[in-house]
Order: sequence, then structure tokens, then C-alpha cells
Amino acid sequence: MPLDLVYFVTFTPTCTYARVLKTMSDGYADYDNPTVFPYVLGSLVCTAGVGMAAGITLGYLSLNVMKLKIKLETGTPEEKHASTTLLSLLKDRHLFLSTFVVCNVICSETLPIFLDELIPAWLSIVLSVTAVLFFGEMLPAAVMTGPHQMYLVTVLAGFCRFCIIIFYPIAGPLGWMLDYLVGIQEDDLLSRSELAEMVRLTRTIAYRRLEEPDPPPSVKRSDDVLLTQEVNMMKGVLSLAKQTVEELMIPMDKVYMVSSDQVLDEATLSAIDRIGHSRIPVFKNDNKNIITGFLLVKKLITNKEGVSLNESGSVRTPLYVESSQSLFEVLDMFQTGKAHIAIVSNDVTKLLNVYYANDKTPSPDCAPVGILTIEDIFKAILQDQIYDEDDRERTTSANPVSNSGIE
Repeated sequence: MPLDLVYFVTFTPTCTYARVLKTMSDGYADYDNPTVFPYVLGSLVCTAGVGMAAGITLGYLSLNVMKLKIKLETGTPEEKHASTTLLSLLKDRHLFLSTFVVCNVICSETLPIFLDELIPAWLSIVLSVTAVLFFGEMLPAAVMTGPHQMYLVTVLAGFCRFCIIIFYPIAGPLGWMLDYLVGIQEDDLLSRSELAEMVRLTRTIAYRRLEEPDPPPSVKRSDDVLLTQEVNMMKGVLSLAKQTVEELMIPMDKVYMVSSDQVLDEATLSAIDRIGHSRIPVFKNDNKNIITGFLLVKKLITNKEGVSLNESGSVRTPLYVESSQSLFEVLDMFQTGKAHIAIVSNDVTKLLNVYYANDKTPSPDCAPVGILTIEDIFKAILQDQIYDEDDRERTTSANPVSNSGIE
């Protein structure tokens, strides 16, 4: 009698009988014997367990937590419920990972034991490897990360909770160890440039899928796809915080200005009308480096000809901003309603001190270097030009100096 047969005789009558049958049939068990079916069932359960554990691990841990949080706020009632359930499961990702890795290891290591009672050792190794590779790794991974991922992970949430409880004595300490060694994973945050690119890609991919014979529900209609203007506006808004006044301002050599001593005669009014701006910087006397106000053109309607700008009551105090300030800061200043035009300087504090001292010319390090209007910021947001009724007519007329950013 072979030594392995003697060993199994001392182990259990059931195993003994199966081993005798297997030995007598050149390595294959007698499948007509009912005692073989527990091993067949065990092999199937282990293969299913490996597949379930691998699929759940990949299916759940590949979920975008940020997207789940977005669905929690903007989704349908069903999506909100599913997001709440999944976020609670993924709150401790290392515990979740440890649970199903342990389950996977137990099933994959037990599978050869059952197969060894049914088939020769070499075939047991081949089947355990191939079965685990296809049915335990590839197929579950493809299914759990496929188009029905959200539905499947939501349906299996209860089973996952059950597994976490069952394997907690082993998986719990492993999860704590991973927290200590690796650290707790934080939510992925997108930078402004990444968010802008995501918006652009969202439109590009959605437009391409809209042309498919069977587009997904999210892009069934053309109005579900982001417009080019929407994408440009989002990119423009996201870029404001990084852009400075210096990047967008109109240099002083391109700005049309008038003197505070200018008399509002017919020639001056015609020139102002030809320029077509609603706000025009005003410099003091003949010094263009001392800009103390701006002309609100609409106020000239009620003025009589022959008075100077100082007497017209149409001059308002502008805002003064640093060239290094962000556009968002300046936009906040514009929103106060004090003025919609700002004088740009490299050192506003020093410039204003010079102005308060009267008649002193500011030094080059603080002298005005340009202007910025609220319309310039709107153009940056829209990523496009803004034209009014007279713009086309003005562009055809001779105008060597023009503050093109003024409304």
C-alpha cells in the first residue's frame, strides 16, 4: 500500500475513500462516488470567492471619491443614497482592502487542496492558476469596473459589510498597520489648471460620444454637451486668480486722456465722441503722470459748452491698484461701485503720497504705468472680445491712440 494512502487512512474515512479511488484511477477521482461532490463544490466556492474578492477590491477602490461626493450633492435620490452607502464603506479604505485581500488569499490557497482530491497534482496546479487568472482576476475585474460598476457596487454593499465584520479580527490589525506605515489617503484635489483641462476634456469626450450610434444617457441630447463658450468662461474664471493686473492692463502710451484744464468746447466734445469710451482718465494741468480722476462721459449730456472739466462736475475719483495684484482682488474692488476704472502703479502707496503732496511729479518707480477697466476683466473671463454698437465704426476711423479696454 502506498505511503500517501496509509497517511490518509489515519486522517478521515471520507478522504481515505476518495484517495483510494483517486489512486486506483491513475490520479483522477471516481466522480460517480457521492463523496467527491464536496470537493467539487469546495473548488467552485473557492474560485467564486477569489473572483468576488478580487472584483470587489478593484471595483470599490477604483471609485472616484470626489465624484461620489459630487453625486451626493447633485445626483438623483437614488444616486445620493448609493453615494452615502459607498462613502461610508470607503471611509476606512485600508480596512476594506485588508478584508478582501485576506478573503482572496484564503480562497486561492484553499483551492488547490480541493482540486488535489479530484485530479492529478500537475493538473491541479494548472487549473488553480488558470481558473484564478481568468475567473478570479480578469473576468471579475472587467465586470466590476465596467459600465454597470455603480449598480454592482451598490448591490454588493451589504455583502461587503458582512465580510468586514467576519474578517475583522484579522483585517482590522492589518488595516491599522497600513494606516501607520502608508498613511491615511486624502481626497484628490484638482488644481485650477487641472480643473480647466477636465472641463475641456469633458466637452470633447461628450461631443465625440454624442456622435456614437448609441450614446450614453448623460449625452443623449446635444444640449447635454458643454458649449464652447461655457468651457471658455470656466477656463477664464479659473485663470483669474493667477493673472495679475500687469498682464491685462493697457499701457499708458496707448491710453487716451484729457487734461483737467480742458475746455468742453465743440472740438473737445467731438473728439470724446469719436473716441467712444464711457470713461476717460483725467490728468492734472499738463502733467500726464498725475492722474487724479476720470471723466464719466454720460454726465456731459447735461453740461454746457465752454466750461472746463474741473467745473463740469463730470470727473470722478478712480481706483488705484498695484500692478502685482490679482484680477480677483481688483474685481472685488470694482464690485463696490466706487469706480469701474483703475490706475495701475508699481507702488500705489508712494504714488498717492506724491499726489497728496500736490504738484509733485511721481518718480518712475511709482508713476502710473497703465489702466485697467472692469470690461478688461470681463474679456478675460469670456476669453473673447466684447464689442458695442460703435466698435465696428470706430475701428475703421483713424485713431492712433486708444484705450481699447475702456467701455
